[in-house]
Formats: sequence, structure tokens, C-alpha cells
Amino acid sequence: MDKRTPNCCYAVARGRSVGVFKTWKECESQVKGFKNARYKKFQSEAEALEFIRQVNSSCPGYFDVLLYYCHFS
Repeated sequence: MDKRTPNCCYAVARGRSVGVFKTWKECESQVKGFKNARYKKFQSEAEALEFIRQVNSSCPGYFDVLLYYCHFS
């Protein structure tokens, strides 16, 4: 049974790849075992992108670009 919340997404602000992911499995593969990973579940893509921006703006030079982005249709 699929337990995903409709339209939810996962933001990874610090992990192997920074970006917005559609599933927990995709998110987990970016953060599991990654020291000081920062990630969170959101109901909208806009909120997820804002989280990434805020986390990374508090650490200048950590990431200046979004490395991985999964567009929702």
C-alpha cells in the first residue's frame, strides 16, 4: 500500500545531492549516512525550495546552486 501524501515532496538542503525529491526513498538515498544532513518533508514545491534557500544562506559558500531538481508535473 502506498503511504505517500499526495503532492508532498522532500527537500534536501545538505546531502549527497541538494534538491527536491518526490519520494522518501529518493530523499533517503541522498541523506542516509551523510554527516549533518538537512532535509524536511513539505506539502509544496515552493516551501521545499524556500527551505533549501534558507538553510544554505545561513552557511555562505556551502552551495550557490541547486545541484539536483526533480520537477513536478
